[in-house]
Amino acid sequence: MWLDAGQGALAAGIARHAGLSYVAAGGPEGKAGAAIGGVGAERRLADLRSAIADSGAGLWVRCVVVLSRVGVGSDDLAALASAHGRRVVVCGIEPAPSRLDELTSGQWLGRPGAARAIDRYQRLARLRTGAPMGQARDMLAAFGAVRSAWVRCEGSASEGSLGARLVDGLDVLHDVMGEPEGVIAAASGLDPAGDGDLSLLRGEMCVTLMYGDGRTASVLATDGAAEWRREVELFGEAGVVRLEEDGFVWRGVDGAVRDEWARLGGSGGAERMGESIARLLDPHAGVEAAFDAEGVLATAHAALLSARTRSVEMVGAIRRMMEG
Repeated sequence: MWLDAGQGALAAGIARHAGLSYVAAGGPEGKAGAAIGGVGAERRLADLRSAIADSGAGLWVRCVVVLSRVGVGSDDLAALASAHGRRVVVCGIEPAPSRLDELTSGQWLGRPGAARAIDRYQRLARLRTGAPMGQARDMLAAFGAVRSAWVRCEGSASEGSLGARLVDGLDVLHDVMGEPEGVIAAASGLDPAGDGDLSLLRGEMCVTLMYGDGRTASVLATDGAAEWRREVELFGEAGVVRLEEDGFVWRGVDGAVRDEWARLGGSGGAERMGESIARLLDPHAGVEAAFDAEGVLATAHAALLSARTRSVEMVGAIRRMMEG
């Protein structure tokens, strides 16, 4: 476990819901002392890279969980490959890589279908791969084309950055609507001199996605909420679909319910992250839907650029930077 100060309660909740215990824990620059002490780990980790590279040395380790905003970067790729070779899952709540210069360096991306560094890191609690979206697949096929959509992704600062919430929302929209042509965004509390690191973003951001055929969508994301909350609304000729953490409902244009599903249980961030880890470690679970890293991260960085320039930015321009 690699965490920041203030994430101790989250880490404990994740372990409880995943049915796991931590054998070692640490944090960047040794600033997570109190949080580390609260997770019940047997050992303390000096640095993340060696923790990933040496995971399992003398211990029975199945995964490395990264909660810190200072997470997996390009300097950790050899360690990531080593863990992957030993079938140790490396997962976290922040996007990796989180910087545009890392994304365009050629180190993370490669030919689809080949072994790629970006596929060796698993993001936790993706709304796109959660139970509601899984249960909604047949319903969405019957619903048909989505004309417009709205996504809301909220969490507290300990549950991930603004960038993490933004990527989660964009992941869903790429799934149901595809990649947009352009975006325009506005953000509060954005550091104009920031280096473009998604995992260090704080505050709120509202992004409008524009498609070449006239469709549109929007994402409202924040890391400043009091609680974990995610909602999706999809609009089309067949009516409206509303999807939340614990279910969905499809209503026709006449207001009648056409399909619905709900589950019992908690809906907080720790529950969703714990469920996600348990699914990643379950040998009988199906393969999780692939993350469209190029498309989603290109859109996220276009949104960040738009929030700074206050103008429309084209996703294709970011794509071309990624392709060299």
